[in-house]
Amino acid sequence: MKKYFLFLLLLPLLTACGNDDVLDDSIDAAIEALEHNFDYEGAISELEGNHVGTINEPYSFAPIIDSDIWYSNDQSERVAAMQVPEDILRNLTTEALVTTCLRFNFEFDYGAYDNALFGMMTILNNEFNGYKELQKRPDAAYELLKKMRSMDPHTYAKAFDPESYDIYYPDKSILIFGFFSTMLASDFYPQVFQGKALNITLQLTKWWHHQMNKDKDIWGDGKYRFMFLMARIRLYQGGLSEGDKALLEKLLNSETNSPAAFSDSDFHRIQELTKID
Repeated sequence: MKKYFLFLLLLPLLTACGNDDVLDDSIDAAIEALEHNFDYEGAISELEGNHVGTINEPYSFAPIIDSDIWYSNDQSERVAAMQVPEDILRNLTTEALVTTCLRFNFEFDYGAYDNALFGMMTILNNEFNGYKELQKRPDAAYELLKKMRSMDPHTYAKAFDPESYDIYYPDKSILIFGFFSTMLASDFYPQVFQGKALNITLQLTKWWHHQMNKDKDIWGDGKYRFMFLMARIRLYQGGLSEGDKALLEKLLNSETNSPAAFSDSDFHRIQELTKID
């Protein structure tokens, strides 16, 4: 059952109620401390793998978008046409592959499902060969987290124009933050939760959250922001009671992500467990 709404993660991204920046001195201080107390670049560099590709330019979908296939009523035909040829796919550097994956034009379809994570797994498993190729790369965590670090929500918010959307570069849309965080929360790339990568993922999620709080007129109040990703992080961190673990697993695996699927007390507990300090 598909419903075209973007719940929990995308809804705040589409909420705009004014043009004034919401600047909170305590948040500014928190992010400044976060910047100085965590060596993102140093930590991420330790994850670097050894995949050597020969093509460092992301794959271009422009020829497909400019062709008659793009205007076909058969979406499966359009999706099939946008697969990266295998000889190119294998030789993309992982950095170029990550950008290619974020530019796949049907990635936001995951929001059409009642359960955003189910929709995400459908997209990742069935719609684009680049996603599965990225799973195989030994430096996937390194490049995904490096990309995450390069995406500053505050910068995106300052450039936000609701009238413009470039189909050639969906990774430039503010919706990309919802896609990226849900993609990580899906556990399709467990490398970002393993070993040292887990703490980096947590710190970068906190950084995104704090940066978004500078522009609440664009990103919303953050009530449900990154709930899925934080739930996945908490499960990997461990140390949860069986009851808390069951609640987070239900959030990530239930047929719907709606709060209505939980009692008020259970959903309140989920909010506590996934809250970003």
